[in-house]
Amino acid sequence: MNKLRPVPIAGLCFLFISHHALVAQNRLVYREQTGQKIVRIEAWEDRHPEGVILHSVMSNGEAYDIQNDPGMATIAFTYENTGQNTLYWASREGNAIRFEGTIMGKPFARSERIDSRPLYQSVERSLQGFAVSGMPETIYFWIVLPSDAKVFQLMARREGREVVDIDGQQVEAERVKVSLPGIASIFWSSVYWFRPGDGTFLRSECVRGFIGTPKTILVLVEGERL
Repeated sequence: MNKLRPVPIAGLCFLFISHHALVAQNRLVYREQTGQKIVRIEAWEDRHPEGVILHSVMSNGEAYDIQNDPGMATIAFTYENTGQNTLYWASREGNAIRFEGTIMGKPFARSERIDSRPLYQSVERSLQGFAVSGMPETIYFWIVLPSDAKVFQLMARREGREVVDIDGQQVEAERVKVSLPGIASIFWSSVYWFRPGDGTFLRSECVRGFIGTPKTILVLVEGERL
């Protein structure tokens, strides 16, 4: 599995190295908290003429490398979870996503059909431009649930600007709601906040589980922007 180097980035709430020199950007640090459980996430990216390579490493053993095109749509990614003996590679091939690797210690290889809508494996990064674009309409995209490599379609809607708490500071931010499309939106949704000036992802809130599961809050705690 040499198509993408499996280097130790964050889940639903995602590289091909060119011959051109890569430009490493500043690292951002996020704190993810679910009840009393806290996970530290370090994120950074490398830019090159063909797009952006996103990297993320989590203190719980999860990691991603994601290759996005210049429009921030995902072309390929690797996902690793050392605690679950999971490591696989995924690549978009036309209107399909090809997977190969290991999940929970079991080898697998398969393709999942999608449509022409983009794959946004790192929602936090791929929606930055949309968040500050002023576009009123809803957009649709695909994402892969990392734990089992299942593919879902999601929708994102801009909901205006509001003040939100960012690690103890009250900050004005652009609010974007992400949910399952149609009536299914009542079963799952997540809210993301982005800095108005440059689109930097600041905070998100969602519930990952059944009713009664504590809310997961992801917030920027160190660094300024990518």
